[in-house]
Amino acid sequence: MKTMKARLLWVAALCAMVMGTTAAASAQPVWWNDGATVAQVRNFDDFLDRHPAVSAELQRNPGLANDPYWLARHPDVREYLRSHRLVSEELHRNPRAFMNDERLYARNEWRFRDRDDWRYRR
Repeated sequence: MKTMKARLLWVAALCAMVMGTTAAASAQPVWWNDGATVAQVRNFDDFLDRHPAVSAELQRNPGLANDPYWLARHPDVREYLRSHRLVSEELHRNPRAFMNDERLYARNEWRFRDRDDWRYRR
């Protein structure tokens, strides 16, 4: 009987700890790749939805976002990156990881289209 109470207390303490951690985590802004927020990934996804050829090229070769010759042929992308500094920095720092985040967002877009507090765990 005593061990049953101890187990129940342990489980209750564990649940309280997890719930407290979850509440604290949801109060923080959500960051992907240590820089871009979910809102910025969403915005970039919207841009790529309007430019399907660019999206296909960047999914095949994310490094193109850092190629000045490719950017010269895609003025829309160049202008987008100029006006979205954090997205530009993330694409420059780690283009493959950022494009993976965008692809994961696009696959799960229906889940959190209007939310900034949900993070997709890779």
